[in-house]
This record gives sequence, C-alpha cells and structure tokens, in this order.
Amino acid sequence: MTQRFLLILLLLGIFRISSAQIGSIDIDDQSQNRALLETKIYQLPDFEKIDFAETQLIEENFQIPAFHIYNELWDTVHIRSTSIVIPFYQNSLKIRLLENNNNPFAFPCSGSMILDYGLLKKEFHSGIDFLETDGSPIVSCFDGVVRLARYYRDYGKVVVIRHYNGLETVYAHLKEINVVPGQIVKAGDLIGNAGNTGNAIDPTLHFEIRLFNELINPNKVIDFVNRKLMENLIELTLTDFNITPLIASDSIQLNPVKVYEPLPEKSKEAPQFHIVKSGDTLNKIARLYNTTTDALIKLNNLKGDGSNLQLDQKIRIK
Repeated sequence: MTQRFLLILLLLGIFRISSAQIGSIDIDDQSQNRALLETKIYQLPDFEKIDFAETQLIEENFQIPAFHIYNELWDTVHIRSTSIVIPFYQNSLKIRLLENNNNPFAFPCSGSMILDYGLLKKEFHSGIDFLETDGSPIVSCFDGVVRLARYYRDYGKVVVIRHYNGLETVYAHLKEINVVPGQIVKAGDLIGNAGNTGNAIDPTLHFEIRLFNELINPNKVIDFVNRKLMENLIELTLTDFNITPLIASDSIQLNPVKVYEPLPEKSKEAPQFHIVKSGDTLNKIARLYNTTTDALIKLNNLKGDGSNLQLDQKIRIK
C-alpha cells in the first residue's frame, strides 16, 4: 500500500514538472479584452514599501517616451484600450533599439523559457513564459518610463514600461511590484519579483513586447537562447504583429492624456534632503526647513505621527 502511494506521488510530481515545462496558456490575446470589462482597481500594498524620496518621476508630457507617435495616449489603467494606426512605410517599419546614450539591453529574468509566443493548443499565447524561482528579480529590458503597475486579471500583478525606442514591454504574474506609474527606469533596474499572481500556478514571468498597442513577436527583437538583442536595427512587417480586435463597449473610459498634474514651479528645483538625527521629529524638521508636516508625509510616504522615522534615514524636504 505504501509503495503504491509513493508511486502515485511520484507520478503526480512528474506530471506537475512536465506540465510546467509544456505549459498551459496563461495569457492569450483575449485576456486584454476580458480585463477591459473589469472596472475594479485593486489597491496594491506593494506601493507602501517604495521609497518615493529616491524615485524619479516624470513631471511633463515631453518626458513620456514616444508620446506623440502614440497619439498622446498614456493610459495607466489598461494595457490596451484603443487601437493606433501603425505608421508603416512601404509595408515595413524600422526601429533602432538602442542609441548611444541608452543603457545596454538587460535580459528581464533568470528563469528558463517554458512557453513560446504564438498559436498553441488552438489558442494564441501573447508572450513568452519563463519558469522562475519564487521572488527572483525581474528587471526592465530598456530605459523607459513605467506606464502601468497594478493587478490586472489574468496578468496578476503586472508592470508595463514604455521605452524610448517606442516599444512597450509587459512583465506579468509578479509577486511584488517595485515601481509606480510615471517612474523613470533604466535597463537592468529592478521592477518587481517573480510570483504566480493572476492566471499562473508556478512562479512564472509572462513577458510581452508591444508596439503601437499591438502585440509583436518577441523573437523578432530578442534572441532568447543567447539572451541578447537580435540586432540593434530591426524591421517589422504586418505579419510580425498580432492585431486583436477590441471589444465594443461604451463603458470603457480612458484616463485623460495628462495623467498627473504638473508640479509647482518651486518643486522643479533640485530636490533637497535631510538626514534624520537623534531627537528629530516631523514637527522639528518641518520648522527647520520652513515646510509642513503634511508635505513631508506626502513626499516620503510617512505615517502621520512620524513613528516610521528612523535614525540616519534620508528624507526629501523639497
């Protein structure tokens, strides 16, 4: 009896490993449409851990990558909620991935590839999946700005980054998110940790590349075997895109183009910081710099009573 029980456990273990390698479709090309119907936006406790004093955020529209060629669309709620005409020239589109002033490309994860992009089991898998260890670091592929960071149905906790080359990269099933919308990131910067949120069983990174709000084949951009860019200059045609019709719904409301209010002129000065010393309180620091405790709390994500102030902590004053 005991041997039979052990045999069953062994077979179940083999099945689980093989199913992880073969993989089922976690996110298909209709996942984005199903998510559009969901109006609830989850408040993520992850953001409470972010040190906003060290976070660089955009302040003006011109800082948004490829802002004009995306028809000034900057949606922080949905991955894809409108269609954009792809500006082909003579049936192709050429994109330079890195310029001289960019940081080098960084591969997003350390896990092994388990599921490719494309038509699988009569469903269209919208990205490439990697089997990860729980909590392993996930990094940005290129320099860019975070457009979306939230829980998003099948995707689970997901980050979308728009890059200066016009591409957008999507990182799904995260355990924790370490960035906020509007945050400026560099290639290789930590954006989250691998997990199994959303439609995933094992810790997995579901990775997508999009352009003009449409899915493109990541294999056209990245050599996933050698973990490097295919070429610095890539050429795309219509066949490299998977253009999925959007659902027809009058209930979907986009965020306004300007998703943040410009900071006051005085806030555009170089930031000023204070190192917390023994005996410092919020009131004392506020008086010292002619500011208010409310302003310090907002800038540094502090508690109202200042109980999370720590000795030698660097807090932002302006």
